[in-house]
Amino acid sequence: MTLPLVSIVTPSLNSAAWITATIVSVLAQDYGRLEYIVMDGGSTDDTHAILRRFAERDNRLTWFAEPDTGISQAVNRGWARSQGEIIAWIGSDDLYRPGAVAAAVFALQAQPAVTAVYGDCAVIDAEGRWVGHLHTGPFDRGRLLGWNYLAQPAVFMRRAAVAQAGWLDESLRNVMDHDLWIKLAQQGAMAHVASMWAAVRVHDGTVTNRQVRRAGEETLRVVSRAVNDPALALDLQSQRARALAEAYLRAGMCFYAASDLPQARIYLKQALRLAPGLLADGRFLRTALTAQLGTRLIERLRRWRPAPHRTGSDRGV
Repeated sequence: MTLPLVSIVTPSLNSAAWITATIVSVLAQDYGRLEYIVMDGGSTDDTHAILRRFAERDNRLTWFAEPDTGISQAVNRGWARSQGEIIAWIGSDDLYRPGAVAAAVFALQAQPAVTAVYGDCAVIDAEGRWVGHLHTGPFDRGRLLGWNYLAQPAVFMRRAAVAQAGWLDESLRNVMDHDLWIKLAQQGAMAHVASMWAAVRVHDGTVTNRQVRRAGEETLRVVSRAVNDPALALDLQSQRARALAEAYLRAGMCFYAASDLPQARIYLKQALRLAPGLLADGRFLRTALTAQLGTRLIERLRRWRPAPHRTGSDRGV
């Protein structure tokens, strides 16, 4: 039986510091039918030289340099140029773990009804040292409706399902992944594989306060749109309030991380109004308490508490 082609896209912009490790992690996969497309938005560092060098050595990698409006458009353009039945994208500072692609293909072939499969994800620092683990867990579309608990680099999707979902929403700059997961989950189940498939790199250049605030605002927009969709599945309609509460919680956490405490408090109050049960939720309690205590404590807590949203592919826009 012929193995399906897997197409992986990386959006890049001035990624010379990290992209070599990303490329190596993709091209070192032990899966025979793989194409890799890098969409560069106009780098002025050594990114183009790195891409040119790898493309000369390995014809599985092709790259294009053209202006874009952000990650969503870059990834969509890459997918449009690709041929794979299975598609994915990985940020220019993130990594695949050995065997990830083959494991994803096996899981999709074993479960023909699912729209996508996803694994677990490590968190690494600027030097590539392990600093944490993004826990995902079994697929739960009610939970996913309000809270993005998937690790974007560890998700592999059927091309047909992504096309039916309308590809990535190019108006979104930070939470395009959550928006796509919700649309895929409307079509059918996704499947979790309890294996480490990727690593996201967290470093000083990962996100800015502006991006974190935007992630909170976009989460509210995406979840509000989803819960108010007339086509929302019947089994999810009773979970509208909880999903919106989770979105307001996420927004509150984002604005707290950006040191905008007044707006963080407003969002947290909205979350509690919609779901009073959040009073027993550790995420809510930690954020609400520290938001009330003020900025001085935030600076201390930030030494051990990571920012709440990391897409793995932000380009500093």
